[in-house]
Amino acid sequence: MANDNTTDVSADLKEVARQAVSGGIRDLAMRRRVQQRARQAREEVVKKFGIQEIGVEIIREMRDTQ
Repeated sequence: MANDNTTDVSADLKEVARQAVSGGIRDLAMRRRVQQRARQAREEVVKKFGIQEIGVEIIREMRDTQ
C-alpha cells in the first residue's frame, strides 16, 4: 500500500510540474489531493514537534547583530 501511495505522490508531482510549466494547475481533483496530503503532513509535524517559531528567532538574531 505504501508503494501505491508513493506512486500516486510521484504521479501527482510530475503532473503538477507539467501543468505549472504550461500556465497553472487546472486539474482541481489533483489540486485537492495535493492540498490534503500537505495538510496531513503539516498536522503530523505539528503533532510531533509543535509549532516552531523559528522566524521570530531569526529576525531577533538579525536585529541584534546590527
